[in-house]
Amino acid sequence: MPDSRFDAQTNHGKYLVEGPGHCGACHTPRGIAYQEKALSDDGKHFLSGAVIDGWRAKSLRGEARGLGSWNQAELADFFASGRTERSAAFGAMAEVVEHSTQYWSDSDLQAMAGYLKTLSPTPGKETELPKREDTTTAMLLNGEYANRGALLYAEHCMACHRADGNGMPRIFPALNNNSAVYANNAQSVIQVTLEGGRMPHSKHDVMAFSMPGFKHLTDSDIADVVNFVRNSWHNQAPEISSRDVAEIRHFVNRKAPNIVPQAASGAHHE
Repeated sequence: MPDSRFDAQTNHGKYLVEGPGHCGACHTPRGIAYQEKALSDDGKHFLSGAVIDGWRAKSLRGEARGLGSWNQAELADFFASGRTERSAAFGAMAEVVEHSTQYWSDSDLQAMAGYLKTLSPTPGKETELPKREDTTTAMLLNGEYANRGALLYAEHCMACHRADGNGMPRIFPALNNNSAVYANNAQSVIQVTLEGGRMPHSKHDVMAFSMPGFKHLTDSDIADVVNFVRNSWHNQAPEISSRDVAEIRHFVNRKAPNIVPQAASGAHHE
């Protein structure tokens, strides 16, 4: 049944999100019997974020750490190509784009993106983050490292993601103001730092870039650099511990890798 709140295009987007796109399979939390807590917009659980295969499938609702900072055009671009001017798909979402959504029509992608932008913020979640002055860029450009995380960032990350954390459009994703980076749950950031990742191959961008893993760094070093990235520039996020990294490292070491060596190509990304 069409939702009386929406026009035909938005209803089509709702159908795609709930049906063929089955976004809730990853992005809706599961109950005690592993059932999705909601199959359609219930104002609370639907697409409010979940953890799957060690990745944090972010909230697709309108809060600050969800899709609050995304507009409809960016979402459609992301579904089509796996990247925007500032962000890039990684982990399971890269596979979704590579094997599915890049082949959808522009009207389908616009409809799906339009519907997602109608979802209200998850109750109790921040709708915007406090303003924060960027003191990180000048510190890094001046060669001043306030802590070990800053030094590790300069050694391993800055060449691609830059001193200002803004990366290079469609090549190296921005870490600054990236809602995947400053999510409350840091599992995805820890995992991609340990394991690396690869942008999806798509017909929209000729080159797919990959990022090497940094498993050779200690749990303490990973925690330091992740905390630095999640709380530098304009970012604000809860800090993690070396124990959090150890748990994800143990998980990653026991699962199949996301990167197939023969398929990875190009330079590296987030």
